[in-house]
Amino acid sequence: MRIKTGNCPVRKNFRLFGGGGERIFIVFLAFWLVFPIFGATAATDSTTKDYVETYRGLASAKAAEYSIPVEVILAVALVESGAGMTRVASKLNNHFGMTGKNRAPWKTRYGQYQTVDESYDHFCRFISRQDFYPKLRQAAKSELWIREISRIGYSEKPLVWEKRLLRVINDIKHI
Repeated sequence: MRIKTGNCPVRKNFRLFGGGGERIFIVFLAFWLVFPIFGATAATDSTTKDYVETYRGLASAKAAEYSIPVEVILAVALVESGAGMTRVASKLNNHFGMTGKNRAPWKTRYGQYQTVDESYDHFCRFISRQDFYPKLRQAAKSELWIREISRIGYSEKPLVWEKRLLRVINDIKHI
């Protein structure tokens, strides 16, 4: 396969792939296109499933107390804590990326909690103080909650964050 390079003085007949590279590229391209559909969920299923199974009870209790959908609570926690695997989650018990005071031996802006339960409670109290909370309270549509949480500036990349959370919510519903 040859690419026409126009008047490029450096490489007139630049070959994009040489010696069987086309096959490798096609396999890579096929994997890359299919992976987000099948591979990504398969790769994260066990971690996601373990996290959901570990914290579903806690999230359900907070959902009942604050009238926030359990999937929303779990999805935000799962994404923000890297399924409980980030240093902030494991060392500071902060599963929601909430900023605050800490006694971490490293410099961080994230708050520290005595327990994961405190982290979940703080997140739910934070959400319950937002302007959108009264109108969404008892609302079951996770999409509305995610959109409103995103609009208050919860994430630095709101559109990417929203899409990711909606995918995670879909995964949670199937666990």
